[in-house]
Amino acid sequence: MQRYPAHFVSQARRLASDGLPNWKIAKKLNISRAQISTWCIGLSKGPPSSVIRTHQKRRRLLLNSENNILNTVNFDENNAKIFCGILYGCEGSKYPANNGVALANADPELILCFLTLFRKAFTIDRTKLRVHLQIHSNQNYEQLLTYWSDLLSVSKSQFYKPTITEPHGRKHREKYLGTCTIKYFDYKLQLKLIGIFEKFMRKSTLVGGVA
Repeated sequence: MQRYPAHFVSQARRLASDGLPNWKIAKKLNISRAQISTWCIGLSKGPPSSVIRTHQKRRRLLLNSENNILNTVNFDENNAKIFCGILYGCEGSKYPANNGVALANADPELILCFLTLFRKAFTIDRTKLRVHLQIHSNQNYEQLLTYWSDLLSVSKSQFYKPTITEPHGRKHREKYLGTCTIKYFDYKLQLKLIGIFEKFMRKSTLVGGVA
């Protein structure tokens, strides 16, 4: 299974959300149309209205206005540990809810970001990674299984049996691709991630001389 950099997935989904058809995205990124289709499951297609385009342009300018601060960041092992620890401290499960690494979210880019940093930061046995999906009863599990397996470069054999729930409310979550939980049963790594996050919080309170 070929692995692609995380930014390819993000860029493909942004282009699809902006109304660009899959074949044009595939040509732009030099990636197969089938791969683009897999990454963009659940996204609405079709060109947005002029009002929406204007709004998206302004939103994109704001989104990009401060991200140049990352241009000089070296994503080496130590920085990967810092960012991974911050993400885990915000989104991950802690003891006693879990005695290992477990992080759940419905945002594919966040899950991919965490797993990429986790793999970079620590020497792990990738065959011990486990993934659990919670999806709605009106969704195609096999299609979503393929999507997440391909996105995360995790074999389908490492996925648990999914939790299937009935959707509630009249508002449909158009881009919902299920809630994905990454699991790695190593309490030592869990404690290391939490320790990094707690040290980060302690140091951040001292910024600007706050005691």
